[in-house]
Amino acid sequence: MKNIDWLNKCYTRSYISQHYGDWDKRIFKDYDINEILRILEETDPEFLLVTARSHNGKWFCDVSFGDKHRGLGEVDQVAAVIDRFREKGKPVVAYFSAVYDQELYERHPDWKQVNADGHPVGDGDNKSWGKTVCLNSPYREYLTEMIRELLATHELDGVFFDMTFFDVEPCYCQYCKRAFRSIYGSKLPAKDWNSQLYRDYIQFRIDTNYTFIKDICDAVKSANPSASTGIQYRLMYDNLTMTGQSLKAGAVPDYLYFDPYIEHGFLKASVCTRLVAQVSRNMPEISLMVRPGKHTDNPNMKPLAHLKMDAFTAIANGGSVQLFDVMMPNGTLHQPMWKRIGEVFREVEKREPWLGGEHVKSVALHYSENSRLWYGRDDPLERYDNHFFGWARAMLEEQIPFVPICGLSAEELDGYQVLVLPNAACLSPAEVEAVEQFVRKGGGLVTNGKTSLYDETGKYLRNYGLADVLGIDHYGDTSAYSRVYSRFETATKIGRRQAEDGLVSSWGTVEKCTPREGAEVIATLVYPLLEATGKRFVNIQVNPPAVETEVPACVQHTYGDGRTVYFPGSLDVDYLKLSFPELKWLMIDAVRSVASDGLEIEMQAPACIEMTAFNQDDRLVVHMVNSQPEIGKPVSYGYGQLESRHIISETLPVHNLQVRVRDAGKFSKATLQPEGKALDITTEDGFLVVQVAQVTDHNMVVFEP
Repeated sequence: MKNIDWLNKCYTRSYISQHYGDWDKRIFKDYDINEILRILEETDPEFLLVTARSHNGKWFCDVSFGDKHRGLGEVDQVAAVIDRFREKGKPVVAYFSAVYDQELYERHPDWKQVNADGHPVGDGDNKSWGKTVCLNSPYREYLTEMIRELLATHELDGVFFDMTFFDVEPCYCQYCKRAFRSIYGSKLPAKDWNSQLYRDYIQFRIDTNYTFIKDICDAVKSANPSASTGIQYRLMYDNLTMTGQSLKAGAVPDYLYFDPYIEHGFLKASVCTRLVAQVSRNMPEISLMVRPGKHTDNPNMKPLAHLKMDAFTAIANGGSVQLFDVMMPNGTLHQPMWKRIGEVFREVEKREPWLGGEHVKSVALHYSENSRLWYGRDDPLERYDNHFFGWARAMLEEQIPFVPICGLSAEELDGYQVLVLPNAACLSPAEVEAVEQFVRKGGGLVTNGKTSLYDETGKYLRNYGLADVLGIDHYGDTSAYSRVYSRFETATKIGRRQAEDGLVSSWGTVEKCTPREGAEVIATLVYPLLEATGKRFVNIQVNPPAVETEVPACVQHTYGDGRTVYFPGSLDVDYLKLSFPELKWLMIDAVRSVASDGLEIEMQAPACIEMTAFNQDDRLVVHMVNSQPEIGKPVSYGYGQLESRHIISETLPVHNLQVRVRDAGKFSKATLQPEGKALDITTEDGFLVVQVAQVTDHNMVVFEP
């Protein structure tokens, strides 16, 4: 294949995980390449990812140096897959484990990632697979030589690199020390986020990861310019020191691979797929584990309904579907699982004629890398991620068509109706200016918390960078109270769905602000009567609202031709954790209130329906993914609760949905796909309206001229 156009056409992809050593002769004793190829043919993916080198540093193909896994005997697994599937026109990409390499880790002890005490990071000596070598060591040069060797000996369509990052624990190996000193003129610092030198070290890891990814991708292209490059991408993945991956690094390879394991929940699968799709240069690959939890759950199988739900979530958010399973120790495949994988692939392929396109630009949800890093510091989950996912959850459940965006510029904001900044603490002057222009020209802005109180490096500014736009000035916070409350005016668009008294709780610290002339305060803070002391309590169970104030809890403002809404608290995090619908209604009604002409697409559906929308030349495709499963009851003993995995064994259908699209005179017919059923279109208040009788798992409403 001479180009990589196939990256945006292959929606079904397969991979066999083979991270086995060969220290026991029973490993792969029944390995039969012909049987493996037969099962893959029956599964019939459009794209095959085949192991070339595993975490153990064993080759699964013939090269001139290094050890091949002895369980393969004379078989060159990569060549066998190429020979069988190349004639069928299916791309074959090599799986290559980078950084996690047990053989080189043991052969070159000085290449290891080590902590400040000189011990391997991540308890590497105690993990058979977690043998991490350093990106700054001579391993980098050795890896590029291995890449050239692989591509010189095998006619591959691409190389995918797994584990292309630092361990979450800082590395203090001699090579990191040497490289850091050459740039910053200092030894590696101890962990201290208040130290500029430590922040330099974090930036050093980010820069190192970028050059590492660029070097290995360049090595592929130099050996075969038509081969594709892909990397595992762990955006918003860890809650500790940065692994080094960044937006800049994500733009290097031809495509990104994201693997949402089940413990990350359905929300992260949806939102991160949508986010990674914005970063990836081509359609990202969403790798889905077929077991109920992790690899350790083998041989228990994820139900077919759950696998379909995973796959539909991926394609509805702009990704391809990769289903992978672990090879059995004897070298065989678990045939019942691969049969199930084939069934899922057939369902995806039914929908392929309507996949792809560009997200409809309606609401932009900004991902602020600087806020996550320089304000989030060593706790990005609480300081940033939960804000981002809280807004995403609310919009998903109320069918608001949002797109995650990673930058704030006139070009990136062009075409959107509303911008949401979830606790975007760190904004640069250029970003502030872009937001100001967006609102001044008629765009809507909704934000909360510490947005724009810091510059792009994390320096505190004392006042909001967006003070003019929001119509407020900052002067403190409510940290003296364990919690505070808000009272909303229920006659307003934002407060209209609240209880009659307008009272809402907040569980974290709320910023204090003073409204400027022209700004409208539609909610005020209510403090508890007093705080409990170590010797006295107010009420043993609760400290309810008692003291009314004039401190704003929500401010709306007109700036130029646009409108803004600011919540000084963390209702996004509160909703993410507590699920109180009043909080979601405030957030969504704020979004709707600043959309000057109403949102482009609306839907009436229960919260279990996720809606996404894509423009495809002259047609519009609206996806509806139903995540309403039949589930068991939680298991608990007294005040404790056991872990209970959320497994979908059956999806309950949803009835009587309504899809509304602003009528621009472009569409005259609508169909429900993949069934091909024609839908009646009516017009109402400037919208085209269609009724969908039932969605079981995934359907699409396709509008055409």
